Amino acid sequence: RELVASIIRDNKVDAIIHFAGSIVVPESVADPLAYYENNTCKTRTLIETAVREGVPNFIFSSTAAVYGGAGLEPVREDARLAPESPYGLSKLMSEWMLRDAAIAYGLRYTALRYFNVAGADPKGRTGQSTPGATHLI
Repeated sequence: RELVASIIRDNKVDAIIHFAGSIVVPESVADPLAYYENNTCKTRTLIETAVREGVPNFIFSSTAAVYGGAGLEPVREDARLAPESPYGLSKLMSEWMLRDAAIAYGLRYTALRYFNVAGADPKGRTGQSTPGATHLI
């Protein structure tokens, strides 16, 4: 926490772009507490540090998994939030913390809810290589 605070102060940071986190859905089901610790608790610490150090802007890498199971229709941004995995829930809880920090402290934030539209190359030439991944093309 202190290292991050020091980096923010020393570099006059005016925005944090937070892309870190665990992302494998089956792994999140097998070990949900690890996902809540890494994705939610550590994001909370980063949000708190941003607020304490006066960083006004926060961009958060969330996920389309906050919407739950995919149907046949395109998913609208205002669709019902219903995550079906600890991974999706860990990201949604982080979004809620950002919302609350915006209300309480004036932190401006954006949450990007990505879909994996193509996946990774099964031969490992492009994309993230995740053993046992279900999203490979």
